[in-house]
Amino acid sequence: GLEFIKASEIVRCQSDSNYTYFYLSNQEKILICRTLKEVESLLAFHGFVRIHQSHLINPAYLRKFIRHDGGYVMMQDGEEIS
Repeated sequence: GLEFIKASEIVRCQSDSNYTYFYLSNQEKILICRTLKEVESLLAFHGFVRIHQSHLINPAYLRKFIRHDGGYVMMQDGEEIS
């Protein structure tokens, strides 16, 4: 089936081979059958940024950037991504 999600509700996306997990602001996690590269091309218009080979983030949910140990970001959902 199809599920419609507003780009503003997506906190981050994480690659899992040929699939991508969407982590939403309501703590929901959705798996889609698209590569992160495909997702990145669709969400770039909405300001999403690829910060790692397997992570795409929505800067609106970025909490802080830590420069320690090579650097990582902390998202509002508590996830730390290098």
